[in-house]
Parts: sequence; structure tokens; C-alpha cells
Amino acid sequence: MHDGSISTLRDVVEFYNRGANRNPDLSPFIRPLHLTSHEMDALVAFMEALEGEGWQDDGPRRFPR
Repeated sequence: MHDGSISTLRDVVEFYNRGANRNPDLSPFIRPLHLTSHEMDALVAFMEALEGEGWQDDGPRRFPR
């Protein structure tokens, strides 16, 4: 997690899947996700696939008219 309190991506997904830790400052929009283990595996795999340098656009910024 961004503050270092959760060490793995899977643990972060599990944290939000159970609705985080209830506290007075928690957004009402944070609620349990009710994802299955398979769905959490798929979500983690998707997010891990997003790692890398990313796509670099080396093409022209304007198209000729």
C-alpha cells in the first residue's frame, strides 16, 4: 500500500475486498467488493501486467492537412 503498511499487491486487493478497516474518516464509497479468490487472482494478474515503461509515441504530433 502507498504507506508501506501492506507489502504485496495481493494483500492490498484482499484489504479492499473486505472493505478496508472501518474508521470515522473512511469514505462511504469504500465497501466490501465480495470478489472470489479467482477474481482477486485475475485482478492482481491484470495489474501486474501494467508494469513497465509503457508505450512511447514517437509519431508526429499533428497530422498533415
